[in-house]
Parts: sequence; C-alpha cells; structure tokens
Amino acid sequence: MLSNHGFDLHGGCNCSAIRYRISIPSILERPVHPLSPDGSIRFPFSTTDHCNDCRRATGSILPAWLCVPAPMFSVSLRPPPPPDTHHYSTPDNELTWLSADEALRQDSEESQESTVRFFVSSKDRTRSFCGHCGTNVAYAVWPIPGYAKGFPDLFDVVLGTLDREDLERSEMRPERQLWWEKGIEWVQKLSDGLNVPKHKGFRVNEVVY
Repeated sequence: MLSNHGFDLHGGCNCSAIRYRISIPSILERPVHPLSPDGSIRFPFSTTDHCNDCRRATGSILPAWLCVPAPMFSVSLRPPPPPDTHHYSTPDNELTWLSADEALRQDSEESQESTVRFFVSSKDRTRSFCGHCGTNVAYAVWPIPGYAKGFPDLFDVVLGTLDREDLERSEMRPERQLWWEKGIEWVQKLSDGLNVPKHKGFRVNEVVY
C-alpha cells in the first residue's frame, strides 16, 4: 500500500531515452477507483497480472504494473543515445517533460523524433516501448470499459522500469493480483505468498478469494 503522503517516483527504459516521473499527491487527492466496493481503493496502485497477453508482451512470467492516472504521469522523450555511450546519464532535473497523454499516444507529434514505439495489441489497447533498447514501458486502454466519461486516462506502468531506489521501497510491493483465473498454476503458487486480494479479471470488485 502506498504511503498516504505525497511523493515522486522515477523510472525509464534501459537506455534512458525514455524517462518518466510519477508525482503522487497525498491520499485524499488521489482518485477513487470507480469499481472499488467501499471507496478504499485509490489510484495509483500496484498489481501483478496473470493475463496471457501481458505475460507474452512483457516476456515476464508474472508482469507487475503501477496503475497511474495520466495527470500524475510525466515523460521525457529523446532520440537514441550516442553509440559509444549506450545510455544517457543526464539528470532528470535537466530534462524536458511532457504529459503522458502527449508523449505516449501513437498519433502524438512529440513522439515522432524519439525512440518510443507503439504496438496496438488489441482494439483500443496500446503498448509503448523503447525502439532502441526494447524496454516495455506502459500499457493503456482508451476508453476504459466500465469507467464513467470524464475519468482520467490511465497508464499501467511496468513496475520493473522504476529506478531501483524507488522499487526498493516496501510500499511498491504489489497490493493485489489481477486476471488470477488466467494464471499458470506454478506461477500462481510462487505469487501466493503476497497474501493480497486476487481478482478474476481487471475488476477489483470481483474477488476470487
């Protein structure tokens, strides 16, 4: 469970051509999940994901995400780093930042000169990744099924792309498991020690056990 206080998280792709910043406000300023049964689930939250598509797309036996409202998510895009450096080392405070809605949409002008690439994996579902180093960065659905019109766009940010010092925070531990019924049995057994709610699909109001 994330801290109730406001804080920032940082991350990016392996070559640092894509960097991002997630600015999380204090708990009462975070939007309530529209499907939260009692209003206690707020964005952002972290989760594992047992669905077949995400497992194959990320190449991970158990993808994990931080589900983030677009207004909290900023992205810096650059062309590939010079061949002799392999990755950028520019401090984040010297970068130019865009909103995620500007940077991580396939029709965005801002993305054209950068390494960000897109894969429409199914209807209305887009995955963004770095075309230089190959890092899978985020996943988005537009519009989100079952959400009221006007609710902020959401990005599922690959949890493993967070900078290590942020990922080491104990509160980044996934707080629920989605698409449990699509899971591979031995992977489910590995992840069962998380001892968090398990959901049949993406609907957090449908708890398996």
